[in-house]
Amino acid sequence: LVIFNLQQACRNKDYKSFKKYSALVDEKQVNLRSLMEFDFSEAISIDKVESVESIVKRFRTGAMSYGSIS
Repeated sequence: LVIFNLQQACRNKDYKSFKKYSALVDEKQVNLRSLMEFDFSEAISIDKVESVESIVKRFRTGAMSYGSIS
């Protein structure tokens, strides 16, 4: 049923099916991320956020490619 709704959403560009798919995926708690929630109660100061440049430096396509073939 989960995959069916995803296929329907993609094939027919049906947002309602996508929402059903999303709800079904969110109900199943099989991944660690399913058990996590964001805490929006308190905003983080922009001074405490890492810069885009600093974050992007850590992305290396070579390392990702190497990991996929090893």
